[in-house]
Parts: sequence; C-alpha cells; structure tokens
Amino acid sequence: LAADQPPRAAAVAAHQPLTVVSDSAAVSALVGSLHAAVWGYQLALGKLPAGGAAHDRALAGLRGRRALRDRLVDQLRRAGVEVPPAAPAYDPDPEVRDADDARLLLQRIETRLLPFVGLWLAAAARPVDRAAALDALTVTAATATAWGSPLRAWPGWPD
Repeated sequence: LAADQPPRAAAVAAHQPLTVVSDSAAVSALVGSLHAAVWGYQLALGKLPAGGAAHDRALAGLRGRRALRDRLVDQLRRAGVEVPPAAPAYDPDPEVRDADDARLLLQRIETRLLPFVGLWLAAAARPVDRAAALDALTVTAATATAWGSPLRAWPGWPD
C-alpha cells in the first residue's frame, strides 16, 4: 500500500481479560485452527484463476500454513501431547462459488486465526517459542490485511 492509501482500521473495542492457558493447550488449539485454514485455502485455490496474483498469494499462504501446522504438530509430539486431528470437512463461511468468495474466505481465515496465534504468544514459555509465535502473529495480521481485513489495533487479542 502506498502512504496515501493506508489500510482500513478496525474500531477499537473493549476487550475481555485474556485467559492464558498452557503452551501445549495454546499450540493444540492453534493446530486445530490451522487444519481448518489449510482446508479453506485448498477450497479457495480452486476458485482463483491459476497463475494470477491472488492464486499465487493464496498458494504461498497455503504453504505457509501447512509449514506452521507441521512444525507445531512436531512440537506437540515431542512434548508427548496428543495432536488434534483434522475434521473430514469444514463448513466454509462464505460458501465459495467464485473468486470474490474465495478472497473473502481467505480474509476470514486469516482474521479468525489471529486470536489463536495471539493465545500461543501469550502462553509461550520459552524465548524461542515466543519469537516463533510473534513471527506467526505478524505474518497472520499482515496476511489478513492483505486479503482486505481491517487492520486491528490489538491483533491476536480475542474480542
């Protein structure tokens, strides 16, 4: 975006106190959300014109979400924590019928991931995990904004 075209900003809302959970519970919740995100990205890719900028950006997003999910699954397994399974299918919102619906779905996917990534950041006990969570939160907020979501004052905070 150019300086004369700043991103839309969401209204600042009053926040409920954040209930911090264990790092493994936060990672498990995020993995469950990433399963849904990967499914949604795959669905959206089918409606975006192949070779177009949106398709390429969505493909990069899918790869990034898969990589994060796989790293977190490995982390849970090393910690001896049961990995949440992916559902066989998810109910997309909106129903994806065309490229505009696909873009809206990707915007909502990234926006809905923010609280889960924020919870991971709040729960991360080790500096290396906090750095990874902060990086994931930054990427998720930027990606949500790139797909058209308003810039949030406190990305990652559950509203």
